[in-house]
Amino acid sequence: MHDEAILELSKSSDLKLIGIAYLKKGMKAEALQALSDLKERSLRRHDDLYYVAAHYFELADRDHGFKWLEKACYECSPLMHTIKVDPLYDNIHSDPRFQDLLHRMNFPE
Repeated sequence: MHDEAILELSKSSDLKLIGIAYLKKGMKAEALQALSDLKERSLRRHDDLYYVAAHYFELADRDHGFKWLEKACYECSPLMHTIKVDPLYDNIHSDPRFQDLLHRMNFPE
């Protein structure tokens, strides 16, 4: 399924998730390039900050992931309201930094 996802995402030039698809396929160099492109674009589009963080979490780089989540929160990324239920972030729910972020965002317990 990763091959199909990569094909569809590359057709649409969707930088938001293609890097994650590349990582799941084991294509780290391509994933890092997609992440670099996404970071550059995030200077103009605040919703991309949310996806930059997701890429870092997929790379198992939680420190950078939380740095970008904090940026997304500070910049009022329109997707932050979905963070508690978004499967992109399932792997960090047990991290105290995630719980702290939810608390500071006034999410209900």
